[in-house]
Amino acid sequence: MINSSEDFTQVSVQFVRSRNALLLTASFSNLFVDIILHLSNIGLKLNQFHNNQFQAALASLCLYASTRPPNESIAWTMHFEHPPHNIFIVADNSLHRVTGTLFDENIKSLGRDLLFCDWLLPGRQIRRSTVEIPFSSSQTPRAMLGAQELMLQSEQRPSRYFSLPSDYFALITAQPDCDLNWLHTLKEKDIPSLPSTEDIKLLEIRSFRWECGCNQQKILEILGPPLSKNLDLFQNGNSVQVRCPRCGSPYTIERSELEKLTNN
Repeated sequence: MINSSEDFTQVSVQFVRSRNALLLTASFSNLFVDIILHLSNIGLKLNQFHNNQFQAALASLCLYASTRPPNESIAWTMHFEHPPHNIFIVADNSLHRVTGTLFDENIKSLGRDLLFCDWLLPGRQIRRSTVEIPFSSSQTPRAMLGAQELMLQSEQRPSRYFSLPSDYFALITAQPDCDLNWLHTLKEKDIPSLPSTEDIKLLEIRSFRWECGCNQQKILEILGPPLSKNLDLFQNGNSVQVRCPRCGSPYTIERSELEKLTNN
């Protein structure tokens, strides 16, 4: 397990003994800086609302992924109606990677806010689930509400996310015989003092860093086949600009590359 490099966000997975619950906490400052640098490098800039949503979604996924098997990958697609935007994020536990992107143009209305989740374990078929993201008048980011609903419906685990100062986030999720009254009455101000008020045992450290792993060859393999069937996109030119569907990084695909791919 990689857990010492400053390049990685460290998620502490702890067991609250007397409450039968997991407490997961992490500072996401380094990860959020990496996101800002990535967006700057690829020429994209999120407004404040979208930035807050995207950060909350990524933090929620990292904490959730830390409750899952260490060789599992999880992908979330979050659809929001107002304002219309989609968030796609993926966490790979085995490679300690997290990446994603936000789309706010040409968003098709689905009539409600939804979270689509894919779980993938090596050698198994992808497992999928869809949940409706509930409305709340609280200040809790909608992305976090969606993550809570996913855990409740797909795993029957009541859970609470908390956004804390200085880019700290926390997740408390029920285990068998959990003290649900305690779980549901916790407030944000209670989270920092839990190590001193509860009997807590550190179980493990999970690690994540911002990394997609895309490159020219992978993008060609993914986007080449559909592009080869729609050569009108080249508009009589020799190349076309595309973006990685996972992280939004720009790539140039040459017509000659597609022709070579098609011939092979």
